[in-house]
Order: sequence, then structure tokens, then C-alpha cells
Amino acid sequence: MASASEENFSGEIAFENFNIHNAAGVDLSELHSADGRSIPRKLCLVCNDFASGLHYGIPSCEACKAFFKRTVQGNVEYSCSASEDCEITKRRRKACQACRYKKCLMVGMLKEGVRIDRVRGGRQKYKRVEPGTSPYGNSMSKISIESKIMSGLLESIEPEKLFAFPDDSINDMELKFNTSLSDLTDRELLATVNWAKSVSGFLELSTIDQMYLLQNVWLDIFLLNVAYRSMPYTGTIIFSDDFTLKDSECRMCGVSTEFNSLLRKLCSKLTGLKVSKEEYMYMKTILLFNPETEYLQHKDQVQKRREKMQDYLQEVCIIQGSQGTARLCSLIFILASLHNVRAAARNYWLAVKNEGKVGLHKLLCEMLELMDEDSWYFV
Repeated sequence: MASASEENFSGEIAFENFNIHNAAGVDLSELHSADGRSIPRKLCLVCNDFASGLHYGIPSCEACKAFFKRTVQGNVEYSCSASEDCEITKRRRKACQACRYKKCLMVGMLKEGVRIDRVRGGRQKYKRVEPGTSPYGNSMSKISIESKIMSGLLESIEPEKLFAFPDDSINDMELKFNTSLSDLTDRELLATVNWAKSVSGFLELSTIDQMYLLQNVWLDIFLLNVAYRSMPYTGTIIFSDDFTLKDSECRMCGVSTEFNSLLRKLCSKLTGLKVSKEEYMYMKTILLFNPETEYLQHKDQVQKRREKMQDYLQEVCIIQGSQGTARLCSLIFILASLHNVRAAARNYWLAVKNEGKVGLHKLLCEMLELMDEDSWYFV
């Protein structure tokens, strides 16, 4: 196993592709892909100005955040002098307050998140909602405002759908499979980093901890993504909409029996539990915030974030039915079982790399090498 200093050095090389730096005067809102292309920062869903963060459930700019807050706190009513479909942009957002407020609501801003009493002293606190109760009457049902806001954030930062674009000119089925999967995995890796940087609390961690967490978990998230895409699982693994494989096809493509079997079992488990998208999104964040990752500088901070995400997931599970705690345990068990699938996937990729027929992307190679097969723990 590499020493901590060696691991740190390798990690910084790998993550130069992502342009992850510390907060000392460096803009953390923009990524760069392996080929140097800029990946744009998050935009305000109301006016398309740059978003300053998550406000009332969605990414928004300071101007729209303040406008929405003033409107709700003042119980202001607006009227449109035109046809109630005014365009809301950065330049024209002040032109029609009625249409601006209408768009705030349309894109998901939550009135319940605004403190009506204008009390100073930090964020509003929310009580845990018990099954079948709602402290907010008809405006909210069965789930706390706080977790609803977090669910809205996770939905808004979900990566866009990727396609494999298999090269039909390649006649060798195994070569075609490995080439397509290599390219798809590399792009999913970049998408995962972009996603992680948008997860609440991640950028508050030290840069070193961000790197170690991503090095540790990127492959697990990829596998969970594939399993969720394959739901309802009926024998076909869906790597992407244009790249699906049945059991017999995987064997013809040279996929190891162990990797093939374990991945299909994972797909079956998610289908058996009928995992919802909301549950799946929280499962990814729980994977991301793994306090048992080696060499972390601030394990306690990571632990607190994981516990918070598990609390949110538990609330979602309770809404699913009376066996909320049991369901939560089943979902956590799935995450723990990823260890074996991950090890098999890593061995598969290393075999492909050593064979030399497919040129793996540099970033993918570095991330595989940084992974220690014995360094993954889930508690």
C-alpha cells in the first residue's frame, strides 16, 4: 500500500483534470474535463444569472433569492401588465415582478423555506416529522421542509444522461464492448466529480478530503448508477440507453463471470426493493461521505454529513410505508454489498488495461491505480 504522502501526490496529479483547488482565491465553481474543455458553473433557474448557491430549494442567484424572500415575507401580490408570460432573464428580471415570482414558483422555490417572522440568528430549525403527521398542514405532507429542500437540490444536480455511442465499425464484439465501456466510464467519472462538487457540504471539506473521497467512491457510484438505470431488471444491464447487454452477450464480450454475476445481483436487489429515484439520490450521497476513507483530515466532518444524509433517507423510507427503519437497513445493506462488486469491476478494468488492446483514458487509468482493493470500508 502506498504511503499517505505518495497517495497525496498521485491524487493531485489525477485531479488536475478536474481543476479542484482550495478556496484561497480560486474559483471552485468551474470544472475542466480531461481535454481542457470548461464545464460551466450552475446557473440560476429563474433568470440564468450565475447561481450563488441553493436558495429555497433550487440553485439561484442572490438577486432572485432576495426577491423571492421579500415577496413571501411581505405577502406581496403582483399583476402583469402584459400577457403573463414575460421572459425572465438577467437583464429583464426586474421588468415584470409578477412573471418573475411566477417563475420562481414554477422552477421549484419553496415558500415554506422563508422565515415569515424575520427572526435573526441562523437557519430555521425543523422538527422531525412522524409518519402520518404534518406540522405544516396541507402545504407539506409527511416530510420535513428541510429534507424536501435537500431532495430538490439533489434532483437539480443530477447529471445529464450519457450515451455510449458504440462504434459499429468494430467487428470484434469484445473489443467493441471494452472500447465503449471505457469511454462511457471515463465520462461518467467526470460527471460524478461535477455532481459531487454540487452536493451540499462537499466543497466545505478540505481539498485533500474531497480528493480522497472521490478516489474512494467513484466506481461504486458508477455501479449504483448502472444498477438503477437497469430497473426494473429483467435480465438486461443498461449501461446507457444505447448500450445494453444480456447475460449471454456479457459472456461473449469477455466480462468475467464474477463481475457479471455480482452486477446482475445488484440490479436484482434494487429492483426487488423498488428503489425510488429519491432513495437512489440519497444513497449516492451516503456513499460519497464515507468517513472510513483512508487519510482523511477531518473524518468527523464527513461523518456528520453522512449522518445527515442518512436521516434524510430514513424520512423518505418512512413515507414509503410503516417499515421505514427496516427499509433503511435494506438500502444500507445494498451499499455495503457494493464492496464485492467494486472489487470485481476493478479487476476487470485492470485486466483490460494489462491486455493492452484498448487504450484506457489517462484519467481512468490513474483513478484505477489510486484505488487500493483493501481500502474500501462502509460503516
